[in-house]
Amino acid sequence: MDPLVEALQQTTAQKPGFRCGVQKLRASMSAEQQAAFDIELDGLFQARQTHTRYRHSAESLARVLSDHGFTIRGAVIQGHLAGRCACGR
Repeated sequence: MDPLVEALQQTTAQKPGFRCGVQKLRASMSAEQQAAFDIELDGLFQARQTHTRYRHSAESLARVLSDHGFTIRGAVIQGHLAGRCACGR
């Protein structure tokens, strides 16, 4: 068998999607910050599922995080909530 073909067949499949910026951000937070961030993410996720409003949008949450030294874009949070990243939320 061709070595390239063999190597490609043996490669383990990764979940499709982008690397998760939300998980990278969480890794840089303290446990207390992670807990508060998770509450906000869960609130946004629930609002998305029920088509209701939440106190933060993904953009406003990103702004609050940026104001406190954590760089992330609202689009990254939206992608995470929609399951378009590799973490599989």
